[in-house]
Amino acid sequence: MTLTLENAQEIVYSQSLLVPQTTQQALMQLQHHIQRCLAAYEAEKTLETQQVLEDILVSTLIAMKTLNISAEQALSRWQARQKSAATSRLIKLWPDRLEVWVDGRPQGGWPLYSEQEYQSASTLAAELGCRLEYAEVDQGRLFS
Repeated sequence: MTLTLENAQEIVYSQSLLVPQTTQQALMQLQHHIQRCLAAYEAEKTLETQQVLEDILVSTLIAMKTLNISAEQALSRWQARQKSAATSRLIKLWPDRLEVWVDGRPQGGWPLYSEQEYQSASTLAAELGCRLEYAEVDQGRLFS
């Protein structure tokens, strides 16, 4: 039998020793695990951090079940949002400046003063999850 997210969610919910009675209890349990994970990470306890992260995964699936959220559908929606966000965010790179566009509108920008700044724009676009568009334009001469 192939384990799908739906199957995993059902198994986790049915085999959990402490099934929350309400969504609020499920979310509080999730929050508790997250706090434990952060504490373990800050204490540099790698194994404990990993174990608590696994508990967080289980708690997340249980909390989603209490809200009647399908894990597979949630993952599909997340992927669609990621694709949509990547196409709606754009960095336009001009020879002398960088512009940030969101949903087809300019949201800001700044001048580029060096070749290094120009080259680092692709790294910035990747970090921000933006498409990168090079706008190499001959602006013409001001005076003939």
